[in-house]
Amino acid sequence: MKKLRSGQALVFLLVFVMISIVYTSAAIVIIAVNSSLVTKAQEGERAKNLAESAMEDTLLNLLRVPNYSAMSISFEDGDVTIDIVGDTQKTITATATAGKFVRRVEVTTQLVDNIFTVNSWKEIY
Repeated sequence: MKKLRSGQALVFLLVFVMISIVYTSAAIVIIAVNSSLVTKAQEGERAKNLAESAMEDTLLNLLRVPNYSAMSISFEDGDVTIDIVGDTQKTITATATAGKFVRRVEVTTQLVDNIFTVNSWKEIY
């Protein structure tokens, strides 16, 4: 009877080790996936921040020079293209690219009697 039980502890130990390895591997995979998703979210946020920063800069330039025209700006984190359409009522679009992410911000402005007004500010999807 002792010979039948002599390997029973070893079998339980092997099963326990296998289950531990599976759980540890699953945890490592989950951590790697979450890390990748966080990096992608940061790139998307970086693109949005670039677009909004370029838009603010463009609005300041329009205050100084009402005939300010479209331009492209290269940053360390990405590139931004500014498009301006209109005369007294302008639609300004800032398109930013950071990594694989592209974000667009659109602002409509109006210049009447030397009063510069921002009518809308939105992100375009």
